[in-house]
Amino acid sequence: MRGVVGDDVDAELRVPGDERRGHRRHEARAEVLYGHQMDKLTTYISTDSYHQHNPGVGDGLAGFGEAMADLAKAGLSMVYAKTYRYVAEGDLVFTHSEGTFAGRHVVFADLFRVENGKIVEHWDVIQDVPATTASGLSMF
Repeated sequence: MRGVVGDDVDAELRVPGDERRGHRRHEARAEVLYGHQMDKLTTYISTDSYHQHNPGVGDGLAGFGEAMADLAKAGLSMVYAKTYRYVAEGDLVFTHSEGTFAGRHVVFADLFRVENGKIVEHWDVIQDVPATTASGLSMF
C-alpha cells in the first residue's frame, strides 16, 4: 500500500502517483470548507454521482444543498477552523478537523472517495469536544 499521512495540512501536499489530487484537496479545503465559497462546490464534487452517508443529509448535490440551506435558514453554522490530520490512500481521503457546528465546539471526521478528480462519496462523524477526557488527551 502506498499513501500519505500528515498533520501539517498547511504544507503543500503532493500525493505519490496522483500529483493533482492532493493539491485539489487543499484548494477544496481553502475555498469551500474554510472560505464558504459554496459556488465552487461543483469544482470539487461530482455533478454526475455524489453519495452522502450522513443520515441527516439527502443524497446527491441537491440533498447536500438542501441541508446547507436548512442550516442557514435555522441560523446554524458549520465552520471548519483547523484541519489537524489527513490520510490519503488510493481513492480515499480522510480529514480530522476542529470547528463549530450549531454553536458547539466539535471534531469533524470526514472520509471522501474521489473518482476522476472529484468527490463522489462522503461519510462523516461530528462529535462534541468534551471539557475533559478520561485519558487526559486532547481530541486533536
